[in-house]
Amino acid sequence: MEKKNLHIPTLSNLKFGNIFSGSCKDFNFKIFPNCDEVKMKIAVWKGKNCFEKSDILQEKIFDLDEQGMQSAISWLEKKNLELTQK
Repeated sequence: MEKKNLHIPTLSNLKFGNIFSGSCKDFNFKIFPNCDEVKMKIAVWKGKNCFEKSDILQEKIFDLDEQGMQSAISWLEKKNLELTQK
């Protein structure tokens, strides 16, 4: 699946428990993998501020597997379009 303007880490990177922050213009996201529960939580926000200083607009939990990764990519691309068109 094409990731468009979003740089998203590989599933294997997340399975090592590495937290990942990404952005595209004013759209920001942060992925928090939880290897014990085999899940990942993704938070999205708008603006120039970091995660800790921002109002988180939405969070969603996905399985930490190939299907969950594809769902997460689709969700992030959709949120990117929604939030950058406002």
